[in-house]
Amino acid sequence: MPFIDSSDINWNVFLKNENHDLYHLPEYVELDASLHGGRAVAWVCDYGDCKCLMPLVSRSVHSRPAHGTLNLRDLCSPYGYPGVLTSAPLTPGDALDLLHQFHKEAAEAGFVSSFIRLNPFLNNWQLPGSRVMKQIYYGETVSINLAAYQSGNQSENLSAKLSTNQSENLSAKLSTNQSTNQSTLENSKAAFNQNHRRNIKRLHQNGLQVVVNDFSLMPQFIEAYYQTMHRRNASKYYFFPENYFSKLKELTSTHLVFISVLMPSGEYISGGIFTLYGSVMQYHLGATTDTAVHMSPSKLVIETAIKSGLTGGASILHLGGGLGGSKTDGVFRFKAGFSNDRHTYSGLQFIHDPEVYHQLNKQSVTLQEKAVIFHDQPVIFHEQSMPAVTQPTYRNPDYFPQYRAVQV
Repeated sequence: MPFIDSSDINWNVFLKNENHDLYHLPEYVELDASLHGGRAVAWVCDYGDCKCLMPLVSRSVHSRPAHGTLNLRDLCSPYGYPGVLTSAPLTPGDALDLLHQFHKEAAEAGFVSSFIRLNPFLNNWQLPGSRVMKQIYYGETVSINLAAYQSGNQSENLSAKLSTNQSENLSAKLSTNQSTNQSTLENSKAAFNQNHRRNIKRLHQNGLQVVVNDFSLMPQFIEAYYQTMHRRNASKYYFFPENYFSKLKELTSTHLVFISVLMPSGEYISGGIFTLYGSVMQYHLGATTDTAVHMSPSKLVIETAIKSGLTGGASILHLGGGLGGSKTDGVFRFKAGFSNDRHTYSGLQFIHDPEVYHQLNKQSVTLQEKAVIFHDQPVIFHEQSMPAVTQPTYRNPDYFPQYRAVQV
């Protein structure tokens, strides 16, 4: 059976024997699936001597019955950078062959379409052209090469360094009372742009406090996170419920690094959630309160994440990319100010059942209640009061799958 549920013992057996990150855990996929109202599944296969696992969320597609199409479902990757986990590196040609096999088996299983987020390190492929899928480039992500600042260490193949044999308690290792080689930290700061270095110096001079893994501060982080999402006009999906954060802490256990920035008075103003699996530290979520945005306290979060990553044995701190893959928005500029290291981020779009896919696209604009987007705000028009439009104006015409672009 190529598709397995998160309860299948084979999922954890695979991860036990292979390098992986947060996004490959069945518990994480379950957490993300709960936000979609979907189900956590994985596609598994053997490609020669190479074993493969692709974490996915199976989602229901709501449509009117037509041509006997009932209980339709599609697939998408969970939030982050899951991609395809393989036991050995694949050439672009082999990867394409593997993905054609995925397309065939997804179609046989009755899925309409799939959207796959590739991992910038593990799946850094420029795939040959294909008739069954599109590779879409979403821009670049930013990372800080911590290995370059560790004594005598050089960068290694990150695919081989994603070890999961990390059993020590990070909370103990990342104690703020533990001394860290200051010259190493200062070397890492040398890659910061001048504005970041100047701001960080000012924040220290103003007496801001940085705390690592004080989880009693999580409620303040959540409030700051919601404020941040409101400022960015984020979609509903990103307003994670409060239990998301407690569940994330529970499933990551000792692999979680929670950094908080406080004013001298003790007021919470900024924070970040990071995960550290093997030698890769990932920036998962960040937040700053409305009242502190002008101070850019999140720069202290990244500075402390570098220190924590070095202490925890990380070789790389992956900051991710800009909003929607943008290389010009403020989020990307903020991250780019810490490092010149870039990684191509891309995704895959599959249409497994073209007839049903196009039927769903047609239904999405001919339902009795049609969704039209004006000035990025959804407005519902009933059939009797519909204005003279034949197609909705999509917030993003490149949205995939297209039949979900107009769902409110």
